Order: sequence, then C-alpha cells, then structure tokens
Amino acid sequence: MRIKDRKNKFPTFFAMVLLLGIVYLSTGCSSKQNVFLKNDGSGRADISIELQPMLMQYARDIAGGFASGKEVSGLQFFDREKIKKHLNSMPHIVVKSIETPTPEKLKISLSFDRISKIFPVSEVDTIPAPFQFKTKNGGQTFIFTLTRENFNALTEALGFGGNELVTTFGPQKDNPLTKDEYTAMIEYLFDDYGSKKQIDSMLNTSYITVDLIVQGVCKKVESSPDVIVSWKGSHVKIKIPLIDALTLIHPVGFNITWSQEP
Repeated sequence: MRIKDRKNKFPTFFAMVLLLGIVYLSTGCSSKQNVFLKNDGSGRADISIELQPMLMQYARDIAGGFASGKEVSGLQFFDREKIKKHLNSMPHIVVKSIETPTPEKLKISLSFDRISKIFPVSEVDTIPAPFQFKTKNGGQTFIFTLTRENFNALTEALGFGGNELVTTFGPQKDNPLTKDEYTAMIEYLFDDYGSKKQIDSMLNTSYITVDLIVQGVCKKVESSPDVIVSWKGSHVKIKIPLIDALTLIHPVGFNITWSQEP
C-alpha cells in the first residue's frame, strides 16, 4: 500500500493515534504512565506520549494530499480541546491538564474516583473487565487485563467503536495475527519510511511503561508471560511489550496486591 492508497485514511489515522496512545500506545509512539492508586480505588495518572519521526513523516505525507505545504508544516497531531472534551465525558475521570509542548508530544494529567468503573463491565461473565479493584482482609488488589474480547470495551468507551483503523491495526478478535504476521503487515505499510531492520526494531524494542505507586506496601505482584515487572515497597514498574498488546494472541496483564501494614 503506497501513499496514494493511504490518503483516504487521513481523518481516522489521528483517531487511531489518540486511541492507542491513551489505551496503551500506538505503533511508532513512546508512552509512559505514572499512576498513583489509593486504597479506595481513586487516584491520579500522568500520561506522556511522543510520536516517533517515522510516524510523523507518515502523517505529514498523508496530510499533504489534503492541505497546503504551510498547513502541513504546522500540522498539529493532537487536538487538546477534543481530547479533553471526550475524556471529561467519561465517567469517573476529571482532566487536570493537557499540554502539547511540541507537535509530536502530548502530556495528560487526570484524576479518577473509581478506577474499576472507568470502563464498562461486559455482560458476558467470561469476558474480564479491563480494570478491576478488590478489597479483602484489609488488603487491596488492582488487576489489569487486556484481551481480544474486552478490547472492544475500551474502544467503545473512548469513542472509537467501529473505527476502520482500530479494526485494521488493533487486535483481531476472531483471526488473531501472530507476532510475525503483524510485523510483516507493518513492514509493508511503512516500507517507504524505513528499512525492515528499523521497523522491526521499532516494534520489538517498544514497550508500554507504567510506574505505579500504591498507598501502602506491595505484598504480591504477578503478570502474564513477557510482561516485565519489578517492585519495592509501594513502587511497581511494569513494561508490556508493544507487539504483545497489538496482537493479544494471549491475554496481557498484571495484578498487584498491597496493604497499609509493612
């Protein structure tokens, strides 16, 4: 697929960047989440997203089919007002600030009063909620689970249900792509913007990074295979391989249990 074939996808392209940047991270982005979680399930999060040069050039080339050279050179990748409006429309979330220090960077600071209520729970018992928060015997447990089945709950809640690029680039529910198949697709789509080695490196060395601090002392941290976790005291560091989150051949997630007692 060459540039001329991609131009019709320009409006939804930026929707895809926003969606995956907030849910985890889109191809060609670096993303880091700093999260503080209280014992009642409330807390705050600081989210940073930065588009890589390859993705920026891809977007500028597509935009060139719709705009003048001046408009393309001043292209804004993130619409702060639209992002803020949609996030504030979500239950249990309050946006504190949104900044775009440079066109390719987005910083969001928000608070939430019930992390388990941010995304809707499926009526199907076998489909886990993306975020779960449990209290038992004086301890708290936060569970994050991302599957091909509950991925739709996130996209619907964020306003991207049925989006063409979400359908194309997101996890395939019925016919999931292997990591090799997904990599081959991205190599094909971005062949004008980098070598096979560069594209493979972008995918294989990209992670969703979460620094999470809980209101207490961690007692147990578990994760799915390939998810890297380390923890000490109240601080937990999580690294989820990007390719795992984009394919979801197997569920991706982690759970953290803590208490106020040392």
